Amino acid sequence: MHRDACMELIRHAVMAPSSHNTQPWRFELGDGAIRLRPDFHRRLPVVDPDDHALFISLGCALENLVIAAGSEGIQPSLAYFPEDEEANTIRVRLARPDADSQQTPGGTAAALFRAIPKRQSTRRAFDSRPLPAAVVRAIAELAAEPLVSPRLVTDRDLIGRVAEQVESACRTQLADPAFVEELICWIRFGRREAEARGDGLAARVMGLPSMPRWLGKRLMRLALTPAREAARAAAQVRSSSALMIFSVETDTPEAWVRAGQSFERAALLATSEGVRHAHVNMPCEVPEASERLRVAFGLSGRPVLLIRLGYAEPMPFSYRRPLPDVVRYAADQAQAQAASGHRGPAA
Repeated sequence: MHRDACMELIRHAVMAPSSHNTQPWRFELGDGAIRLRPDFHRRLPVVDPDDHALFISLGCALENLVIAAGSEGIQPSLAYFPEDEEANTIRVRLARPDADSQQTPGGTAAALFRAIPKRQSTRRAFDSRPLPAAVVRAIAELAAEPLVSPRLVTDRDLIGRVAEQVESACRTQLADPAFVEELICWIRFGRREAEARGDGLAARVMGLPSMPRWLGKRLMRLALTPAREAARAAAQVRSSSALMIFSVETDTPEAWVRAGQSFERAALLATSEGVRHAHVNMPCEVPEASERLRVAFGLSGRPVLLIRLGYAEPMPFSYRRPLPDVVRYAADQAQAQAASGHRGPAA
């Protein structure tokens, strides 16, 4: 494929969600493929010490890329962490089909593609309206993915019990000064800061006014009290129409990536139906809470992602970094390595 066409696919890929909007991905073009790799400089060592959320973010970007390719009549071939590639590489081969066999996607595939620029993590309370049964079934069916066990729950009693787990885990996290400092590090308090960085949690996305960073940090440390934030998070869960939990059968990067793909399809279909979503991953991030969550849902594997679904007005969208910041070309990389005397890719 032409570089411009590949860049258009990547433009859709980077609209994917990521923890704290870190956008921890790198793309490489060359040899008829797009290679997706993690950017470990953007990892979250406190909240995500094993990088499972980072690889889930890669899975979300990968799924967007696959859906965007499908919108062009391309059936990409995926290779998860092949041995003949640099470590932690997901290779996406792109081959345009013959003109006679090319079809314009319709139905669900087209709806998912149209939803990519509209999808957002909506960080506000929902209105508790029940989801139509047909939408619940469609989301649950579309989320099917190898190595992943997605489950959608609408039972109000179970939602209430999960809200208690969210509240407890939120208290634990906010009592940890390292967690608070890592979170504040990724908040972009001022509009200029958010626009310049193109990443992180912009104040407007969190429903906060724009302010200087020095002031925002001071106010955030005062406002982020465990009791207040935990109660707010629990109330948001209780306001939801449904919860969706994603567990993995094997605790491996491939399973985490596939969990991201599963979630992204569910989120895009929900978006196409006017349903909002937001992450409430606290119980997945605190080991003790994660085990309680596993038992509450009757899961056989580890829960790695907890999502609330419901109806609410949209909020401003998060910023994204420019494509040149996340894309490189294989030929350019090879030339740079030759000039520096480096014989292989960085680990």
